[in-house]
Amino acid sequence: MSLIITIDGPGGSGKSDVARLCAESAGGVWINSGQAYRLITWVALKSGWDGTEGDFAMRLPSLLENGLLTWECVSSKVIFLSSLSSPSDKDQTEIESAIGVVATNGSVRSYVNNLLKDLIQKENSKYFFLDGRDMGSVVFPGADLKIFLTASLDVRAERRLRQRSFGESIDDIRKRLEKRDEDDRNRLVGGLVEPEGCWLLVSSDLSLQETVMKILDRIRQEWGPISFRVAGVGR
Repeated sequence: MSLIITIDGPGGSGKSDVARLCAESAGGVWINSGQAYRLITWVALKSGWDGTEGDFAMRLPSLLENGLLTWECVSSKVIFLSSLSSPSDKDQTEIESAIGVVATNGSVRSYVNNLLKDLIQKENSKYFFLDGRDMGSVVFPGADLKIFLTASLDVRAERRLRQRSFGESIDDIRKRLEKRDEDDRNRLVGGLVEPEGCWLLVSSDLSLQETVMKILDRIRQEWGPISFRVAGVGR
């Protein structure tokens, strides 16, 4: 039996790092839904998309018809692929500025949601750790464990600065995260909400390792022992 663990939360909450380390530690598979949306944004931009909703809507049918994404599972991580080379770090600012249009498009969200469900069916793993903004609320509402991971705005801004600042100041990042929070919660499609029956996990005062251990301990308490794959993890 496979266990599906969803980790939703706002930007900078650390959900991707937490999901990745949980999967590596427990011998599971990590699926980062945000990578799929970023890659679709990149493919659209490289096709000549001008960044507007109207132009994206016009280009989307041909993009979907040609098959946007495939995937491969490398060790404990799912990597989404397209016919293009993957974007580099220097491309991320352009992607970040355009991804809102892509991520709020209903057809794109349906496409990604179906892709994730298909992936879960075809890959073989005891644990699937999926992070995003609506994994537990929309995509997998029947997940075995639904986590809403969050932290204070200041803590999230500091984490994002260390993670990928693209030359921004801490104030710029804080303002961008605050706006992203508002936009995500007000989305008509795939909005950021705490999934029904979720575990609210506030990590403002927790290290990355402490957060991972809290989740793995919860899994162990409810579903039995975990065969840890990473040295130094577990008790």
